Amino acid sequence: MNKSLPYRLPPGRVSMSQIVMPDTIRHPVSSWIPAPAPDADPGFAGMTNLRTVAAVVIMALSLFIIPVTAPAAPPVSVEILYMNHGPLLSTVRGIKELCDGYGKAVTASWYDFESPEGEKFMAKKGIRQHIPLVVWIAGKPTLKVNGKEIQFVGFPTGSGPPSFQGNWTMNDLRAALDQATGKK
Repeated sequence: MNKSLPYRLPPGRVSMSQIVMPDTIRHPVSSWIPAPAPDADPGFAGMTNLRTVAAVVIMALSLFIIPVTAPAAPPVSVEILYMNHGPLLSTVRGIKELCDGYGKAVTASWYDFESPEGEKFMAKKGIRQHIPLVVWIAGKPTLKVNGKEIQFVGFPTGSGPPSFQGNWTMNDLRAALDQATGKK
């Protein structure tokens, strides 16, 4: 029998259906890993002690390596369209501080209502009216936070002119960012 082919081939022309595999083969190349002696304890699935230890070590290492190499979640996109006017500046400062507190988990993009970039951004988002502030979190200006729909438009409740006040607070924005980033 040919040592490189551990199975018997019939003479002459051979088809795949004529190849006979012996029942005793435990590995495609039996010379690589010897089979245990017939009277030996077969161990874990017929493995020798050394192979069992090697398999356990490899499985244990993979449990520690896979979580380390797993990719981190991409940052949450926060887009802010704002008017750069006095009454809104304290709110803009508060939103900047809030977003900065999330580090790399949040990527904030700022668009001044009156700048060329802001005008392009408004056209892209379909904003046509005069609005002091809109915050999009992961592309959405409205999110369900603590069981209620909140639209992050206008001044936060209790600040700025009453006609431009939205129905949200900085705590609502913090809760929405916590939810979007998975922070608890």
